[in-house]
Amino acid sequence: MDLDQRTLRRGAIALGIAALVVMLVVGFRPLTSVAALAPTGGYTGLIAYTESGTLRDNCVHTIDLATGNEVIDEYCAQYLYLYAFGPEGVVVDGDDGTKRLSLEGGDPLPTTVDFADEEPPRPIDLVPGEESVLVLDGVTVIELRGPGDYQFDNVLVSEDQSQVLIVDSAGRLIVARTDGTGTPMLVADNVDDVRWQTSR
Repeated sequence: MDLDQRTLRRGAIALGIAALVVMLVVGFRPLTSVAALAPTGGYTGLIAYTESGTLRDNCVHTIDLATGNEVIDEYCAQYLYLYAFGPEGVVVDGDDGTKRLSLEGGDPLPTTVDFADEEPPRPIDLVPGEESVLVLDGVTVIELRGPGDYQFDNVLVSEDQSQVLIVDSAGRLIVARTDGTGTPMLVADNVDDVRWQTSR
């Protein structure tokens, strides 16, 4: 082995050690691509989520988890809040007022919501100190690691209790099975809020 090969080998080893040190100090970034997760399918249900944007522009998307296809055309407005998702469609509130986005398509329709009587679904409370481990009924559903203060910000269980939606502190929307089987699926990035479609 001549001097150039030794120099290259030492350089490669040093680079590998430096990369390892950086990953250990900064932390691992969980679920960085869809390729690392389940392919589209294997999950069911309709969901709606708001995409992070500026204060002037937020958008709501509706997705069929079985196909990965958008069910309703994207709707954007200022200061958009995702209120509910039922059989009639998605209810959002923003600067344009409260609107219902029908699953049948068409223009958003003005609607009213009694905010005092109806409340958005409550998220599951996570165990303090274990904000990146989700345990339901004694079953570890999903465990992710991330840099520093990585955690799950929002966790909602489907009506039939078989699936769970998670929005993490990196803004990723992930779906997993509550029995801990299968591979979690990354649905979207840059997510603020999410709702399962309910039957009522």
